[in-house]
Amino acid sequence: MSPITPGRKLRDLRLKAGLSLADLADRMGLSAASVSQRELGLQYASDDWFEAAARACGASGLSTDKPAAPPPPPPPVEPINGELLVTPCPTHLAVEVNLLTGAQSCPHCGGE
Repeated sequence: MSPITPGRKLRDLRLKAGLSLADLADRMGLSAASVSQRELGLQYASDDWFEAAARACGASGLSTDKPAAPPPPPPPVEPINGELLVTPCPTHLAVEVNLLTGAQSCPHCGGE
């Protein structure tokens, strides 16, 4: 099964709105051939173009389901006075360390 491309999503939106290629092309100031080629993936179209085309179909936008960018790595932990001593809560065996002050607390009970 092939993935659903932005062009395929646009085509589905266009047909759901009852628009022909020519209708959508007129709304966007393009030729029907240009819209068709972009729907089929034969001509490059930016995400912004697909969003504009979706709005021309009466939709609020076109979700391209791009994978989210991975979160940035956490900042490096700087030792305090040359050492980072972490003492977990004796009840929950957990600890949070404030990297600015070095204060430690339990994320469950708040105990220090």
